[in-house]
This record gives sequence, structure tokens and C-alpha cells, in this order.
Amino acid sequence: MPWEREIEGCRNVARRAGELALAYAARGVTPEDKADNSPVTAADRECERLIVRELRAAFPDDGFVGEEGASDAGSSGRRWIVDPIDGTRDFVRGLPTWSNLIGLEAILVPSGRAEAWIELAAKPWDLAPFKVIAEEAGARFFNFDGGSSIRGGNAVICAPFLEQELRALVRPAA
Repeated sequence: MPWEREIEGCRNVARRAGELALAYAARGVTPEDKADNSPVTAADRECERLIVRELRAAFPDDGFVGEEGASDAGSSGRRWIVDPIDGTRDFVRGLPTWSNLIGLEAILVPSGRAEAWIELAAKPWDLAPFKVIAEEAGARFFNFDGGSSIRGGNAVICAPFLEQELRALVRPAA
């Protein structure tokens, strides 16, 4: 079954991160405010470290981006996206409405398994590997404003035959 190794690895590390978070919750956690005024705890940080460490060991060429600061472009064209405790406010209050979120982003367009990918908001480190991979594979990479920069804040990657239609779709209103 495709993706079986990734699914199983993700399932296992999410279970371990959940257990780690629960151990922190049992001792009590004190939140701090991040720059955006959202809360963060030692449990958030430790869960992210655990998730990244375990997934990196299993998939050493993959990249990572985490809410609490994990950032590594990797070399495989794949990237694990981690929110170690989604619902930190509820977690701190002792409510059971939080979870560990782990996703795998995998440039399906360059491999021919998808025809378009649209990113509404991204930072340069989010787009840098995708631009190179897409263009080397013959796909098109462009920003909503018509440019082709990793600093554009958004991006479209598509098969060449869809380029004109997608440029028209995402073009900002005049």
C-alpha cells in the first residue's frame, strides 16, 4: 500500500507525542505568550522536538516546518508540517479538545501525480525547494502577481498546459 511507512511512522510518533503531552498536563503547565499572542508551553516545544527527531530518523531526507520553530528544507521534496499541540489554550485549561497535528506535504505536480498546486500564503523557506524542483521537472512556478519569486508570499505550481488558466484565476483584481 502506498504511503504505508509514512502513515505508520506518523501514527506512532503522534501517539508518543500525545503521551508526552498528557504527562506534562498531569504535572501542570504554564503558558507563555508568543509574538502573535498565542500561547505556547514547554509541552508544545518538547512534543515538536520529539516528533521531528523521530520522523527525521525514519525519513532523513525529508524537510520539516513546525509551529514552534522547526525548520529544515530537506532534500527529498517532501516536508512534514507539525503543530505539536493544536488547541494549546484548551490543553492548558485541561480540556480534551486538543491534538497533535502532523501532515506530510509531498510537489505531486513535478512527479506527474497532480496537475496544480496553489499556496495562498507562504514564506520564502516554504517555497524555495518547491520552485527548484518544479522548474527542473518542467512544471511552472509563479506568484499571483505574475512574478516568479519565492518571496512573493504565494505561489502556483502547475503543469504547463494549465498555466494561462491558472494565471487568470489567481491574478489580483486591477
